[in-house]
Order: sequence, then structure tokens, then C-alpha cells
Amino acid sequence: MMLSACSGSGATASGAHGGKSTSPITIGVSLSLSGDFSADGKAFQQGYQLWAADINAKGGLLGRQVKLDIVNDASSPVQVRRTTRS
Repeated sequence: MMLSACSGSGATASGAHGGKSTSPITIGVSLSLSGDFSADGKAFQQGYQLWAADINAKGGLLGRQVKLDIVNDASSPVQVRRTTRS
């Protein structure tokens, strides 16, 4: 399992309020949604989705909504390296 947080680079006129960004915070996750470890990967996916829905219902993280970017690494170490490179 790999987790990384990403967000947009600066605020735009439509995405800013008082100099603070209102764009969503994107959180990237590489999970095994297929292959040998898919049962665990799908359980983690559900957990992340529940967490994001709960956080967003409470006003978001630091006042910004959370957006998940979940990619399937197919239970492959090679694919994990491909999906998590910047």
C-alpha cells in the first residue's frame, strides 16, 4: 500500500478565497484491487472512501474537500513502482 498527497499548485481567481485555495486536496493511493492481494486492497479502498466521505461531510481537510485518486497496482511490485513515481 502506498499513500501520497498531492494538491494543485497555486490558487486561481475562481479557486481562491482571501488568498487561500479552495480547490480539493487530492490524495493518491496505490492499492491491489486485482491479483493475489485484492481482498485486502478492496477493503482498504472502502476504508479510504469512507474516510473521505466523512471528512468531506464535516467540511473537508483544512477547509478543503478531499478527492481520492486510487490506482490499481494489480498486486505487482513492478506496477507499484510505476504507479508511485512522480
